[in-house]
Amino acid sequence: MGSSLPGHKLVLRSTSEWFRTKIDRWAGEAAKVGGTDGLGLELRVSLNSEEEEPAARAAIGFAYTGRVQAGSIREALEVRRQAAYLQVEGGVEACDEFIRGRLQAASGSSSNGRAHDGTDQPPVLEFFECVALFPDPAEEPSFAAVLACAKQALVPHFHDALAVLNSSHLRKQLLAMPAVAVEALLEAEAFGTDTEASVLLLLATWMEANFDRTEAPTRKRLCRLVRLVQLDRTYLSCVLPALAAAFSTCAAGDLTCAWFPIGFMEAAFITNLSFTTHLASLPNSEAHKVAREELSAAGENKYDLTSPWYSFAARPQCVPDVGTTYGWSISEQELKEALEAAGDEILLEVSQFQAGMPYVAARGFLWRPRIYIERGASAAGLFLSCRTPSAYQMPELDGGEQMAGVACLDAYLTVHSWEDGAREDDIVQDFDVFSQICIGRSLGIDDMLPLLQPAEMAGNRSPLAVWGSYLHGGKLSGSLKLLPPLRAAAGAVAAQ
Repeated sequence: MGSSLPGHKLVLRSTSEWFRTKIDRWAGEAAKVGGTDGLGLELRVSLNSEEEEPAARAAIGFAYTGRVQAGSIREALEVRRQAAYLQVEGGVEACDEFIRGRLQAASGSSSNGRAHDGTDQPPVLEFFECVALFPDPAEEPSFAAVLACAKQALVPHFHDALAVLNSSHLRKQLLAMPAVAVEALLEAEAFGTDTEASVLLLLATWMEANFDRTEAPTRKRLCRLVRLVQLDRTYLSCVLPALAAAFSTCAAGDLTCAWFPIGFMEAAFITNLSFTTHLASLPNSEAHKVAREELSAAGENKYDLTSPWYSFAARPQCVPDVGTTYGWSISEQELKEALEAAGDEILLEVSQFQAGMPYVAARGFLWRPRIYIERGASAAGLFLSCRTPSAYQMPELDGGEQMAGVACLDAYLTVHSWEDGAREDDIVQDFDVFSQICIGRSLGIDDMLPLLQPAEMAGNRSPLAVWGSYLHGGKLSGSLKLLPPLRAAAGAVAAQ
């Protein structure tokens, strides 16, 4: 296909084993096709499709120029495949160096290591989009270095579990990644989180969208990367049993709910080991330390205690001591429509956080501010709701029954107040380890937000007038500030 590519036997023989073999075999036949001294020799390179022609020409061109003619990682991988097939000396290595250079440059330019939300395709995601072009590691072990470089570039892009779960842009990128990339992210020691529950939620979110593109061995390999013994009490008592029940009940039908391969007894053992280990870490707990050793010994013959499921090595904490703040807002139009609706009770939920999500994911659950208003009341209520992620809602199991449990979040929920265009006093509600919130419900204070009274509104009859200083820039705004689990852990120890 295409026009003939002129070449020189001297160059091709000295740079390609494939061409050297062909030339030595067919040079003597050149005279039969009108050439002399082999000048009329024509060699044909077999391709799988027309799309491979540019890469094959570029691989041959490398023999002359020593340069990789590629404008992207995908093109470099295509040239690499042809260079390997044609056995062009130095071609594979040059393509590998080209790819590593692109990955390292992008990783090094990330601001403070944070993932960027730009519209350009990051090189590391482009690389993992080309899984079909990856060589067989058994045949080309040198590609392992390229794969390792790509894996290292994943963490600077995604950074941590909360960054992914709370950004619509990064979440979309995660869902589009192949299993090999998700595996690399979860096994990276530098990948941070607030708690291991968020890591499990991240995997559950990806699996919800990609179950049909995975097979049982792949799902098992991915699930094994979650450090189950580090899950908190709520996850160990609610989420893990639900996953085990789903797998035991639905696995034969290979249904979506059966994605996490764990049995009832091993889930119970992990829960027991986690609780016993926690008790053994407390002061004056010699008896619990002995119990932990005996429990581990009992499980060694039944379970693979070398698996990450049983790893107590903590991932990097992604929430700094000063906290991570997520801004939220409710537009005046949304507020007005709610106030004008029929009924004496009004419940208004935050519609959007700054990163484009309708909630904040933390500690493995979804958290969302709520404002509750009784018509004619002098104050509005401020609440924080806790919801189960859709990835854990299993309609195939018990009719989709909701989990019954409580969760806690160490956080400050804030509503902004304004005066003459400047932020003034904020209304702040404090949540800590003792603020137990039932899953599927909310916790707060009924009269948290004082509203203007008729005498203070100077005759303004607008339904929004009572909100006075809370409104600014066409919206009611605030923030949810997450704190690291340290305060919650300290409270749990003090409560023992």
